[in-house]
Amino acid sequence: MELKNLRWKDVDLFKREMAIKRSKTEAGHRTIPLNADAMSALARLWERAQAHDVARPDYYIFPTCEHERLRSYAPAEELALGKA
Repeated sequence: MELKNLRWKDVDLFKREMAIKRSKTEAGHRTIPLNADAMSALARLWERAQAHDVARPDYYIFPTCEHERLRSYAPAEELALGKA
């Protein structure tokens, strides 16, 4: 659940850390340091998000793909954005 709900605004590439803000327990809310491998993977994901025009702070890092369409935001956000 934690990875699935990560958004770009939860990652600070300059501080090399990510904030877990949504977890099953209160103890799960924490900040995690990012090692070189994580930084590299996030950089590649960011480039991919930019290429698909889904690189926005509120968008998910790990989007879903439905009907050949990359979706990087929640269904409620899709309605608010007029993309439904």
